[in-house]
Amino acid sequence: MKVSVQEAGDFGARVLVGLGSPADLAEQVAGWLVGADLAGHASHGIVRLMDYADRIASGTLDPTGRAGVRPLPGRAADGPVVLVDAHKGYGHPAAALLTDELVDRAHAHGVSTGGAVNVSHTGRLGEWSERAARAGVILFLCYASLDKSNVAAYGAREARLGTNPMTIGVPAADGDSLILDMATSAMAGGKIQHHIAAGTQAPPGALLDSDGVPTTDPAAFVNGGMLSTFGGHKGYGLALVVSVLAGSMVGQAAEDLDHGVFAVAVDPGCLAPRDAVAAAVSEQLDRMRSTPPAPGFAAVEVPGDYERAQRTTCAGSIEVPDAVWAKLIGLARSVGVS
Repeated sequence: MKVSVQEAGDFGARVLVGLGSPADLAEQVAGWLVGADLAGHASHGIVRLMDYADRIASGTLDPTGRAGVRPLPGRAADGPVVLVDAHKGYGHPAAALLTDELVDRAHAHGVSTGGAVNVSHTGRLGEWSERAARAGVILFLCYASLDKSNVAAYGAREARLGTNPMTIGVPAADGDSLILDMATSAMAGGKIQHHIAAGTQAPPGALLDSDGVPTTDPAAFVNGGMLSTFGGHKGYGLALVVSVLAGSMVGQAAEDLDHGVFAVAVDPGCLAPRDAVAAAVSEQLDRMRSTPPAPGFAAVEVPGDYERAQRTTCAGSIEVPDAVWAKLIGLARSVGVS
Protein backbone atom coordinates (compact mmCIF):
# COMPACT_ATOMS: atom_id res chain seq x y z
CA MET A 1 0.00 0.00 0.00
CA LYS A 2 1.02 3.61 -0.47
CA VAL A 3 1.50 5.83 2.56
CA SER A 4 2.21 9.53 2.32
CA VAL A 5 5.51 10.78 3.66
CA GLN A 6 3.68 12.89 6.23
CA GLU A 7 1.53 9.96 7.41
CA ALA A 8 4.50 7.60 7.59
CA GLY A 9 6.59 10.09 9.55
CA ASP A 10 3.77 10.86 12.00
CA PHE A 11 3.01 7.16 12.43
CA GLY A 12 6.66 6.29 13.03
CA ALA A 13 7.10 9.08 15.56
CA ARG A 14 4.01 8.04 17.52
CA VAL A 15 5.19 4.42 17.63
CA LEU A 16 8.63 5.48 18.87
CA VAL A 17 7.03 7.64 21.56
CA GLY A 18 4.94 4.61 22.50
CA LEU A 19 8.19 2.66 22.81
CA GLY A 20 9.50 5.23 25.30
CA SER A 21 11.28 7.83 23.16
CA PRO A 22 11.09 11.58 23.82
CA ALA A 23 8.98 13.30 21.15
CA ASP A 24 11.88 15.20 19.58
CA LEU A 25 14.06 12.11 19.18
CA ALA A 26 11.09 10.12 17.89
CA GLU A 27 10.35 12.72 15.22
CA GLN A 28 13.98 12.87 14.08
CA VAL A 29 14.45 9.10 13.88
CA ALA A 30 11.12 8.58 12.12
CA GLY A 31 12.13 11.21 9.57
CA TRP A 32 15.38 9.37 8.84
CA LEU A 33 13.54 6.06 8.51
CA VAL A 34 11.08 7.48 6.01
CA GLY A 35 14.02 9.12 4.23
CA ALA A 36 15.50 5.67 3.65
CA ASP A 37 12.20 4.53 2.14
CA LEU A 38 12.18 7.57 -0.13
CA ALA A 39 15.72 6.73 -1.27
CA GLY A 40 14.57 3.27 -2.32
CA HIS A 41 16.00 1.34 0.64
CA ALA A 42 12.95 -0.05 2.42
CA SER A 43 15.14 -2.40 4.46
CA HIS A 44 16.36 0.65 6.39
CA GLY A 45 12.99 2.41 6.39
CA ILE A 46 9.84 2.36 8.47
CA VAL A 47 10.00 -1.44 8.73
CA ARG A 48 12.89 -0.94 11.18
CA LEU A 49 10.37 0.04 13.86
CA MET A 50 9.91 -3.67 14.54
CA ASP A 51 13.65 -4.20 14.96
CA TYR A 52 13.91 -1.21 17.30
CA ALA A 53 11.01 -2.50 19.38
CA ASP A 54 12.86 -5.81 19.82
CA ARG A 55 16.10 -4.02 20.76
CA ILE A 56 14.30 -1.87 23.32
CA ALA A 57 12.58 -4.92 24.80
CA SER A 58 15.91 -6.75 25.09
CA GLY A 59 17.62 -3.75 26.72
CA THR A 60 20.21 -3.25 23.97
CA LEU A 61 18.65 0.06 22.85
CA ASP A 62 17.80 2.89 25.23
CA PRO A 63 14.99 4.91 23.58
CA THR A 64 15.90 7.91 25.74
CA GLY A 65 19.67 7.87 25.09
CA ARG A 66 21.08 11.08 23.63
CA ALA A 67 24.35 11.39 21.74
CA GLY A 68 27.08 13.75 22.87
CA VAL A 69 30.75 14.46 22.23
CA ARG A 70 33.00 12.64 24.70
CA PRO A 71 36.15 14.51 25.81
CA LEU A 72 39.38 12.84 24.74
CA PRO A 73 42.22 13.09 27.28
CA GLY A 74 45.22 14.95 25.90
CA ARG A 75 43.41 16.24 22.81
CA ALA A 76 42.01 19.70 22.15
CA ALA A 77 38.22 19.92 22.30
CA ASP A 78 38.16 21.55 18.86
CA GLY A 79 40.97 19.45 17.34
CA PRO A 80 40.81 17.13 14.34
CA VAL A 81 39.76 14.06 16.38
CA VAL A 82 36.26 13.56 17.82
CA LEU A 83 34.49 10.73 19.63
CA VAL A 84 30.70 10.63 19.93
CA ASP A 85 29.00 8.60 22.65
CA ALA A 86 25.45 7.57 21.75
CA HIS A 87 24.75 6.35 25.29
CA LYS A 88 23.03 3.27 23.83
CA GLY A 89 20.48 5.43 22.05
CA TYR A 90 19.41 5.44 18.42
CA GLY A 91 22.32 5.47 16.00
CA HIS A 92 20.88 8.10 13.65
CA PRO A 93 21.38 11.12 15.94
CA ALA A 94 24.86 9.88 16.85
CA ALA A 95 25.85 9.49 13.20
CA ALA A 96 24.44 12.92 12.37
CA LEU A 97 26.37 14.53 15.24
CA LEU A 98 29.58 12.71 14.26
CA THR A 99 29.17 13.81 10.62
CA ASP A 100 28.57 17.44 11.53
CA GLU A 101 31.53 17.51 13.92
CA LEU A 102 33.82 15.94 11.32
CA VAL A 103 32.67 18.39 8.65
CA ASP A 104 33.44 21.39 10.87
CA ARG A 105 36.82 19.99 11.87
CA ALA A 106 37.73 19.08 8.29
CA HIS A 107 37.04 22.66 7.24
CA ALA A 108 39.29 23.84 10.08
CA HIS A 109 42.11 21.30 9.80
CA GLY A 110 41.87 19.87 6.27
CA VAL A 111 41.37 16.33 7.59
CA SER A 112 39.46 15.03 10.61
CA THR A 113 38.74 11.59 12.01
CA GLY A 114 36.68 10.04 14.74
CA GLY A 115 34.06 7.53 15.67
CA ALA A 116 30.97 6.72 17.68
CA VAL A 117 30.53 4.22 20.51
CA ASN A 118 27.64 2.79 22.51
CA VAL A 119 25.65 3.20 19.33
CA SER A 120 22.75 1.21 17.90
CA HIS A 121 21.67 0.81 14.26
CA THR A 122 22.71 3.97 12.39
CA GLY A 123 20.28 3.65 9.49
CA ARG A 124 21.21 4.00 5.82
CA LEU A 125 24.88 5.03 5.89
CA GLY A 126 24.51 6.96 2.63
CA GLU A 127 22.47 9.47 4.62
CA TRP A 128 25.64 10.62 6.36
CA SER A 129 27.93 10.77 3.32
CA GLU A 130 25.20 12.76 1.54
CA ARG A 131 25.03 15.09 4.53
CA ALA A 132 28.79 15.68 4.40
CA ALA A 133 28.80 16.10 0.62
CA ARG A 134 26.13 18.82 0.85
CA ALA A 135 28.55 20.63 3.17
CA GLY A 136 31.35 20.23 0.63
CA VAL A 137 33.33 17.55 2.51
CA ILE A 138 34.45 14.04 1.53
CA LEU A 139 33.39 11.45 4.10
CA PHE A 140 34.32 7.81 4.59
CA LEU A 141 32.30 6.11 7.32
CA CYS A 142 32.00 2.46 8.31
CA TYR A 143 30.08 0.54 10.94
CA ALA A 144 30.87 -2.77 12.64
CA SER A 145 28.34 -4.94 14.46
CA LEU A 146 30.45 -6.94 16.84
CA ASP A 147 27.44 -8.39 18.67
CA LYS A 148 26.07 -9.92 15.47
CA SER A 149 27.65 -12.87 13.72
CA ASN A 150 25.46 -13.22 10.66
CA VAL A 151 28.01 -13.13 7.81
CA ALA A 152 30.31 -16.00 6.88
CA ALA A 153 33.90 -15.38 5.86
CA TYR A 154 34.92 -16.62 2.43
CA GLY A 155 35.12 -20.41 2.63
CA ALA A 156 33.54 -20.60 6.11
CA ARG A 157 30.47 -22.51 7.26
CA GLU A 158 30.04 -20.49 10.46
CA ALA A 159 29.25 -16.76 10.67
CA ARG A 160 31.73 -14.64 12.60
CA LEU A 161 31.24 -11.19 10.99
CA GLY A 162 28.50 -8.58 10.79
CA THR A 163 27.30 -7.00 7.56
CA ASN A 164 29.91 -4.26 8.25
CA PRO A 165 28.64 -1.55 5.87
CA MET A 166 30.57 1.46 4.61
CA THR A 167 29.91 4.65 2.71
CA ILE A 168 32.03 7.19 0.83
CA GLY A 169 30.68 10.52 -0.35
CA VAL A 170 32.53 12.93 -2.66
CA PRO A 171 31.02 16.32 -3.52
CA ALA A 172 31.12 17.58 -7.11
CA ALA A 173 30.15 20.86 -8.76
CA ASP A 174 26.58 22.24 -8.81
CA GLY A 175 25.30 20.03 -6.00
CA ASP A 176 26.22 16.75 -7.67
CA SER A 177 28.05 14.04 -5.74
CA LEU A 178 29.32 10.48 -5.74
CA ILE A 179 27.66 8.51 -2.93
CA LEU A 180 28.81 4.92 -2.47
CA ASP A 181 26.80 3.08 0.18
CA MET A 182 27.25 -0.66 0.55
CA ALA A 183 27.32 -3.57 2.94
CA THR A 184 30.35 -5.82 2.73
CA SER A 185 27.93 -8.75 2.75
CA ALA A 186 26.28 -9.72 -0.53
CA MET A 187 23.08 -8.20 0.87
CA ALA A 188 22.31 -6.06 3.89
CA GLY A 189 20.80 -7.98 6.79
CA GLY A 190 17.83 -5.62 6.81
CA LYS A 191 17.04 -6.56 3.23
CA ILE A 192 16.78 -10.22 4.20
CA GLN A 193 14.36 -9.22 6.96
CA HIS A 194 12.43 -7.23 4.37
CA HIS A 195 12.19 -10.34 2.15
CA ILE A 196 10.91 -12.33 5.12
CA ALA A 197 8.28 -9.72 5.96
CA ALA A 198 7.21 -9.36 2.33
CA GLY A 199 7.21 -13.11 1.62
CA THR A 200 9.72 -12.92 -1.25
CA GLN A 201 12.87 -14.90 -2.08
CA ALA A 202 16.43 -13.71 -1.53
CA PRO A 203 18.65 -13.36 -4.61
CA PRO A 204 20.98 -16.23 -5.48
CA GLY A 205 24.43 -16.01 -3.92
CA ALA A 206 23.42 -13.84 -0.97
CA LEU A 207 22.46 -16.43 1.62
CA LEU A 208 23.71 -19.70 3.11
CA ASP A 209 21.71 -22.10 5.26
CA SER A 210 22.90 -23.40 8.63
CA ASP A 211 25.10 -25.99 6.89
CA GLY A 212 26.79 -23.39 4.68
CA VAL A 213 24.81 -24.43 1.58
CA PRO A 214 23.59 -21.63 -0.74
CA THR A 215 19.83 -20.95 -0.57
CA THR A 216 17.30 -18.33 -1.64
CA ASP A 217 14.89 -19.00 1.24
CA PRO A 218 15.09 -15.92 3.52
CA ALA A 219 13.66 -17.96 6.41
CA ALA A 220 16.97 -19.82 6.50
CA PHE A 221 18.56 -16.62 7.80
CA VAL A 222 16.60 -16.77 11.07
CA ASN A 223 17.10 -20.52 11.36
CA GLY A 224 20.86 -20.52 11.75
CA GLY A 225 21.66 -19.32 8.24
CA MET A 226 24.28 -16.76 7.18
CA LEU A 227 24.89 -14.05 4.65
CA SER A 228 27.78 -14.32 2.18
CA THR A 229 30.33 -11.56 1.65
CA PHE A 230 30.16 -9.82 -1.71
CA GLY A 231 32.83 -10.69 -4.25
CA GLY A 232 34.07 -13.77 -2.42
CA HIS A 233 37.46 -13.30 -0.76
CA LYS A 234 37.62 -9.60 -1.67
CA GLY A 235 34.43 -8.75 0.18
CA TYR A 236 35.60 -10.84 3.12
CA GLY A 237 38.84 -8.88 3.29
CA LEU A 238 37.01 -5.55 3.26
CA ALA A 239 34.53 -6.78 5.88
CA LEU A 240 37.42 -7.69 8.17
CA VAL A 241 39.00 -4.26 7.66
CA VAL A 242 35.73 -2.59 8.73
CA SER A 243 35.50 -4.88 11.74
CA VAL A 244 39.04 -3.93 12.81
CA LEU A 245 38.64 -0.16 12.23
CA ALA A 246 35.16 0.39 13.66
CA GLY A 247 35.18 -2.46 16.14
CA SER A 248 38.67 -3.29 17.33
CA MET A 249 39.95 0.32 17.23
CA VAL A 250 37.01 2.61 18.01
CA GLY A 251 35.18 0.01 20.05
CA GLN A 252 37.89 -0.03 22.69
CA ALA A 253 36.70 3.43 23.80
CA ALA A 254 33.33 1.98 24.84
CA GLU A 255 32.08 0.11 27.86
CA ASP A 256 29.87 -1.86 25.47
CA LEU A 257 31.73 -3.28 22.48
CA ASP A 258 28.64 -4.29 20.52
CA HIS A 259 28.86 -1.61 17.86
CA GLY A 260 31.36 0.93 16.59
CA VAL A 261 31.58 3.62 13.91
CA PHE A 262 34.81 4.86 12.34
CA ALA A 263 34.98 7.83 9.98
CA VAL A 264 37.42 10.12 8.17
CA ALA A 265 36.49 13.48 6.64
CA VAL A 266 38.57 15.41 4.10
CA ASP A 267 38.19 18.97 2.87
CA PRO A 268 38.54 18.66 -0.93
CA GLY A 269 40.43 21.95 -0.94
CA CYS A 270 43.24 20.79 1.32
CA LEU A 271 45.51 19.70 -1.56
CA ALA A 272 44.19 21.69 -4.54
CA PRO A 273 41.76 24.58 -5.14
CA ARG A 274 38.32 23.43 -4.04
CA ASP A 275 36.56 24.59 -7.22
CA ALA A 276 39.09 22.80 -9.39
CA VAL A 277 38.56 19.56 -7.47
CA ALA A 278 34.78 19.86 -7.74
CA ALA A 279 35.00 20.47 -11.48
CA ALA A 280 37.33 17.50 -11.94
CA VAL A 281 34.99 15.22 -9.97
CA SER A 282 32.03 16.41 -12.05
CA GLU A 283 33.95 15.74 -15.24
CA GLN A 284 34.67 12.18 -14.14
CA LEU A 285 31.06 11.55 -13.11
CA ASP A 286 29.77 12.94 -16.41
CA ARG A 287 32.29 10.77 -18.28
CA MET A 288 30.88 7.67 -16.62
CA ARG A 289 27.25 8.67 -17.15
CA SER A 290 27.90 9.28 -20.85
CA THR A 291 29.29 5.77 -21.35
CA PRO A 292 27.21 3.80 -23.88
CA PRO A 293 25.12 1.26 -21.93
CA ALA A 294 25.46 -2.47 -22.53
CA PRO A 295 22.52 -4.47 -23.89
CA GLY A 296 19.77 -4.68 -21.28
CA PHE A 297 20.73 -1.45 -19.55
CA ALA A 298 19.07 1.93 -20.06
CA ALA A 299 22.02 3.99 -18.86
CA VAL A 300 25.29 3.94 -16.93
CA GLU A 301 24.86 5.46 -13.48
CA VAL A 302 27.25 6.54 -10.75
CA PRO A 303 26.71 5.60 -7.09
CA GLY A 304 24.03 7.88 -5.68
CA ASP A 305 22.04 8.27 -8.91
CA TYR A 306 19.62 5.51 -7.91
CA GLU A 307 18.66 7.23 -4.65
CA ARG A 308 18.24 10.59 -6.36
CA ALA A 309 15.97 9.05 -8.98
CA GLN A 310 13.88 7.27 -6.35
CA ARG A 311 13.24 10.52 -4.49
CA THR A 312 12.17 12.20 -7.73
CA THR A 313 9.68 9.49 -8.70
CA CYS A 314 8.17 8.74 -5.28
CA ALA A 315 5.62 11.60 -5.60
CA GLY A 316 5.53 12.25 -1.86
CA SER A 317 4.62 8.72 -0.78
CA ILE A 318 6.30 5.43 0.08
CA GLU A 319 5.26 1.92 -0.87
CA VAL A 320 4.91 -0.50 2.04
CA PRO A 321 4.05 -4.18 1.37
CA ASP A 322 0.70 -5.10 2.86
CA ALA A 323 2.27 -7.81 5.02
CA VAL A 324 4.79 -5.33 6.44
CA TRP A 325 2.12 -2.69 7.08
CA ALA A 326 -0.04 -5.22 8.94
CA LYS A 327 2.86 -6.04 11.25
CA LEU A 328 3.56 -2.36 11.82
CA ILE A 329 -0.08 -1.77 12.71
CA GLY A 330 0.14 -4.67 15.16
CA LEU A 331 3.24 -3.11 16.74
CA ALA A 332 1.51 0.26 16.98
CA ARG A 333 -1.51 -1.22 18.74
CA SER A 334 0.75 -3.08 21.17
CA VAL A 335 2.14 0.27 22.39
CA GLY A 336 -1.22 2.04 22.47
CA VAL A 337 -1.03 3.84 19.12
CA SER A 338 -4.15 3.83 16.97
